[in-house]
Amino acid sequence: MRAKFQDNISPLDERYRKETEEVRKIFSNFALIKFRLQVEILWLIEFLTNTKIEVKSEEIQKMKSIFIEFSREDYASILEIENQTKHDIKAIEYFIAQQLEDMQLQKFSPYIHFGLTSEDTDTSAYALALKEGKETFLEQVQQLTKKLTELAKKNSKQAILSLTHGQAATPSTFGKEVVNFLKRIQVQTQALRNHKLSTKIACSTGNYQALHHTYPELDWPSIVENMFSQLNLATEHYNTQIIPKENWLTQLFHTNAINLILVDFSRDIWGYIQRGIITQLKVDNEVGSSTMPHKINPINFENAEGNLLLANKLFEFFNSKLPISRFQRDMSDKTSLRNLGIFYGYSTLAIQSLIKGLNKIQFNKQLAESELTSHPEVLTELIQMVLRKHQVTNAYEQLKDFSRGAQTSKSDLNQFILTLDIPDAVKQELQELNPQKYTGLAVKLCEQYFEEQKNTQ
Repeated sequence: MRAKFQDNISPLDERYRKETEEVRKIFSNFALIKFRLQVEILWLIEFLTNTKIEVKSEEIQKMKSIFIEFSREDYASILEIENQTKHDIKAIEYFIAQQLEDMQLQKFSPYIHFGLTSEDTDTSAYALALKEGKETFLEQVQQLTKKLTELAKKNSKQAILSLTHGQAATPSTFGKEVVNFLKRIQVQTQALRNHKLSTKIACSTGNYQALHHTYPELDWPSIVENMFSQLNLATEHYNTQIIPKENWLTQLFHTNAINLILVDFSRDIWGYIQRGIITQLKVDNEVGSSTMPHKINPINFENAEGNLLLANKLFEFFNSKLPISRFQRDMSDKTSLRNLGIFYGYSTLAIQSLIKGLNKIQFNKQLAESELTSHPEVLTELIQMVLRKHQVTNAYEQLKDFSRGAQTSKSDLNQFILTLDIPDAVKQELQELNPQKYTGLAVKLCEQYFEEQKNTQ
C-alpha cells in the first residue's frame, strides 16, 4: 500500500514536523477548536450555576466530556457545519447543541453561547493556547539551560582570549562567557514564568450589556473572574469587543527576548568554532559539504540563528498589529492570531537545533592557550594599572606608545617592564604573569552563579 502524502507550504508541517509536534498540539486548528469548545462548555456550566438553573453533577460531567473527549470525527463535523454557516464560532454552538441533544440534555441548549460574542470565545481560547505555548517553550528553554550549565561548569576555569571590536582583549574563561548567557536567559525566563495571561467575557462591545440587562441582579464581572481564575487566567474588564493585547504581547516580548539572547549565543559559538576554540565532533554518517569532504559545518547554530530571527520578525508584526483595532472591533487581528503557532514553532525548533549543536562540540584547550600566548599585549591593561598604583604619571600613554597596533612578543613585553619606574619585585611579578592567569574573578563569578542557582531550586 502506497503512503499517503499531503503537500504543505510551511516547513514546520513537513520538514520539521517531528520537531514541532508539541507546538502543533497547541496551535493547530484542531487544538483551537478544542479550546473554543472548552470555553463554551465551561461558560455554559458557569452560567447555569450562577443563574440557579438546576444542573446535576453528572450532567456537568457529560457536558465537559464534549471537549475532554473531542475527537477527529467531532472536528470533521464542526468543519462541515462551518462550511455551511461560514462562521467558525456559530459552528461550535450548533455542534454543542447537537451533542447535548444526543446526551438528552437539550434542555440546556437555549443557554449555549449565552451573552457571549464570538470574540469572547476566541479570546479565551487563544489565551488558553498561549498559556500552554508558554509552558512548552519554557520546558524547551529548561532543557537548553541544562546543557549550557553543563558546558559552563566543565569549562569554568578554561581561559580564553576575549575579543572586543573583534580585536584581542583581556582574557575571560569560556565557562564565564556561557554563564553570561545563562544569567540573561534566567532573567527573561523568570519574567515569562511569572507573567499571567489575561482574557475576557464582556459581551459584544465590552460592557456586559446582554448579561447585565438579562440578569441585572448578578455580578457578572465577578462571575467571569471566578471562571477564569480556575484556569489560572486573569480577567480584563476594560475592553471593546476585543481585549487589549498588550498583556499577550508581554508574554511574546519575553519569549522574543530569550530568542534574541540565543541569536547572540549562536553567533558567538559560531565564532568560537571559526577560531578553533570550539571543535565539532565528527559523526561518521553525516556529510558537511557536497563537494568538500573535509568540512564539518556549524549548521545547527546557523539553523538556530535563522529560525530565531524568523520567529522574532513575526513578533515585530504582532507587536505592531495586535494592539490596534478600528473602533470597537475589526477582524484584521483574527487572521493574524492564527500565526501564533508559527512564532512558537520556529522558536522551539531553534532551541532544539541549539541542543543538537551543543551535543556535538568540545572545548579546544590547546588552541585556546596558544591563542592567548600569541597575544601577550592584553597584559598591558594590568601593567598600566600597576604603574598608576605606584603613582607613575602618563602610565596609559607609556603603554599606548609601546603596544598600540604593534605585534608584541612576551620577550618584548618583559624587556619593556624592565624599563619601568617601579620596584624590582613588582617588575618580577609582572614578568611572571601570563594571559592565561589574567582572568580576574571569572572563575569565582561562575561558582557564585552556580551556587545561586542551587539555592533557588
